Amino acid sequence: MLERELYDVPVALEEFSEALKEREEDFWDEEIFADQLRMDENTGNMKITRGYKVENEHGIQHHALSQIGTKLKIPTDYLLRCPTDLRASNVNHWLNSIKHKRLFIRHDKNEIRAVLTMKYSPVSNSKIVECVKSYSNRFNHGTNNLNVRFEVSALKMSCQIFYPEQKTEHVGDISTAGLHIVNSEVGYAAAEVSGVILRMVCQNGLIVPKSICHWKKRHVSKQHKIIYDMQRNIGSILELLPSVLDQFYNTKLLNIESPEIVLSNLIKRFKLTNEQKTVIEDKYNSSNRWNSPQYTDLFSLINLFTWGGNHKNLKLNAREELQRIGGKLLTYNKSDFARLARLESA
Repeated sequence: MLERELYDVPVALEEFSEALKEREEDFWDEEIFADQLRMDENTGNMKITRGYKVENEHGIQHHALSQIGTKLKIPTDYLLRCPTDLRASNVNHWLNSIKHKRLFIRHDKNEIRAVLTMKYSPVSNSKIVECVKSYSNRFNHGTNNLNVRFEVSALKMSCQIFYPEQKTEHVGDISTAGLHIVNSEVGYAAAEVSGVILRMVCQNGLIVPKSICHWKKRHVSKQHKIIYDMQRNIGSILELLPSVLDQFYNTKLLNIESPEIVLSNLIKRFKLTNEQKTVIEDKYNSSNRWNSPQYTDLFSLINLFTWGGNHKNLKLNAREELQRIGGKLLTYNKSDFARLARLESA
């Protein structure tokens, strides 16, 4: 069930919630001192000493190894290049220097998935989704009719939950709105909620910019405070979405002069990676219709970027960034594009 991508067709929220809970049955945590943790010089696995007994070795996920490197001020790239015995020698030597430091270890079955400080406050992905469900039930939205598209990796969860009542139609073009939610259980990302718009005809998703509606909390507050604060902000975000939907379709009224130059300068402004740049430019060139009036408006430009946000050759973070760029363009006005059209292209 969880083997899906963010661009896949939405499924029922209840199914997603149950799949998260089932996955979390493999997770467990413990608190140790740094001198209880050692790397085996033959296997590169980690050994945790508990009392006088050395337990079984634990595999270590890439992100957890990176966290160890950061805590010990050893570059992760260097650790990965080291032969296993040299890597263990480095790690074990510097673990001795912080031997009295307490660590919060997160496990996935017999693998270590995160090595965190005691300041870290874990909030599971299922708790985040339950928070949305709780809000929806309290305010009569219900949960049986909520759909979600999502992507869950060892690093983070990214999901987009859509509310049927948050829907608008413009000349047969239907879009729905909801919540874009990010969370990490391993210290990779903060808990975060934004608005999102899904254009039904093409499944392009637009993440509403932070300047309009956004909530974010690092995992250093108590779990109940994070959940309470998130639930309190969900309502204010949902209240703003109808006006954002109107704003989205009003972008059809803003014409773009010299779209090729504008696009080139936007690619530079938003510092797209080579992979993102290739996806956007290939789509632009393949359409070969930008001289037609229907392709010289902000609505089309936004959909060019959000189309890239569904591209299967891009990783999740790159796709999400293109969806965010689509949202940022909502805040641009005619003067902004006039300036972009006057700038020298790359």
